[in-house]
Amino acid sequence: MPNSLVSNQQVLYADFIHCWQQHKFKIRGEKYSPLTAQGYCVKKESAMVVGLIDTIESGKVPFNVCRDWTLVKKLDEYGFKKEFDKKCLVPHIAPETLNDFVWTHSQRGVISAGYNIFFREKSRPRVLLESSAKLFKTLLYFITIIAPYNRASTLMQYSSHRKDLFGFLKCDILKSFSFHYGEISSIFIFKK
Repeated sequence: MPNSLVSNQQVLYADFIHCWQQHKFKIRGEKYSPLTAQGYCVKKESAMVVGLIDTIESGKVPFNVCRDWTLVKKLDEYGFKKEFDKKCLVPHIAPETLNDFVWTHSQRGVISAGYNIFFREKSRPRVLLESSAKLFKTLLYFITIIAPYNRASTLMQYSSHRKDLFGFLKCDILKSFSFHYGEISSIFIFKK
């Protein structure tokens, strides 16, 4: 798996994503290994052992998104070794508009809940309860204002283009709430 480089950092929402990734990388150090990246390679023999990428038609995945992610999860479950090459940077474009930013993170929440329902076989009420608890915890976090201010200030240290504290606070709030909204809404979307 290569490292990810946000190529449109001049835009607030994309810069926030870049800074978020850089902060995770710094905190986790050598233990940092993204679950997936903007591009990765898998040996053909390894992919064949785990049954390649699942499709809706195969009946193994309920939705046609992040199938590459499910391949990585299957490889992990089979015990294949993952290698992260932080020197290899793959550029990608992060969301540039408010609508795209919110939509992207709400979809990640939908995928997260879908994964828990279909692959971890958690019940819908359990996923709803866990997602609601995370949303409540997020509300409490943002009400404190000091903690979000500190996190926004920390993330801005990785920005070479923007020093917009209010913008970073806004992105942080939108990212969290959009994700949890997606998780909760997925309970009513997926049919099992």
